[in-house]
Amino acid sequence: MEFWSQLNPRRYRKSGYIAVGALIGVLAGSAVSLFRYMIGFILEQVVNVYSFLREKPQWIPVWILFSLVMGGILGQIVKSDPDIKGSGIPQVELQLQGKMDMNWWSVCWKKFV
Repeated sequence: MEFWSQLNPRRYRKSGYIAVGALIGVLAGSAVSLFRYMIGFILEQVVNVYSFLREKPQWIPVWILFSLVMGGILGQIVKSDPDIKGSGIPQVELQLQGKMDMNWWSVCWKKFV
């Protein structure tokens, strides 16, 4: 927690605000870039799996079982933290209005799953 308390902008002048804002921007941009990269990578893997299943249809029941298990796991994750559903835009708007508070780390890592 010591690191995050150092980022308190009240401790800095205008240049401090700029530095802290730039750091937060780089971290947020990196998270978004990694998320988009992972979506593309997983999409490629799904296309590869479908090509494999076309050649070896005996593996289709395994794929169905895998899909059901993953759906169950993801369902439990969404049930544990409903804020991870959707785009997040309504949640951000509510946070900016002071009507909602959420644990950003919990939402962030669960979005990646």
